Amino acid sequence: MYREAASWKPTGVSTLRIWLSAILCSLLAVALAGCAGAYRKMQPPSLTLSSLEMLDSTLFEQRFLLGLRVTNPNDKPLTIRGASANLEVNGIEFASGVSGDRAEVPAYGDTVVNFTATTSLARILLQLGAMADKGKVDYRLRGRISIANLPVSIPFDEKGELDFQQFANWNRRLNVQ
Repeated sequence: MYREAASWKPTGVSTLRIWLSAILCSLLAVALAGCAGAYRKMQPPSLTLSSLEMLDSTLFEQRFLLGLRVTNPNDKPLTIRGASANLEVNGIEFASGVSGDRAEVPAYGDTVVNFTATTSLARILLQLGAMADKGKVDYRLRGRISIANLPVSIPFDEKGELDFQQFANWNRRLNVQ
């Protein structure tokens, strides 16, 4: 039996299949390496909260327009397909929203992506009580942003603090001068 296996020689059809399989595997490997290299060179954009504006309000629901500044540190423009975010205030979820608007972020530039966020009266009342006690607001904005031509969305997580006492002191200095 060993001699039979050693004396086996491929036929013309099986040789062709072996070569086609080898070429196909090589092309696939080159294509995957090229895609991986293209994504590896890109740096993720940075995102910051740029604005918060009240759109409308009912007794049970309030809608805000959140502005998210997207800064592109890459040498190629980015096309944003959409974003989703949750805004926490003082450690409590305050509002959540999405945007399906497309936006173009130029290379080494920035733009503001607006999206609508919704909250409830109960969440606002919770926050008003916390703000009266602390005099400042800690916020955290978390979510995902979808970029065209990228197979996955990019997560973001921004934290900050607004100190109302600093704003009051700044306003007093402006009024005195």
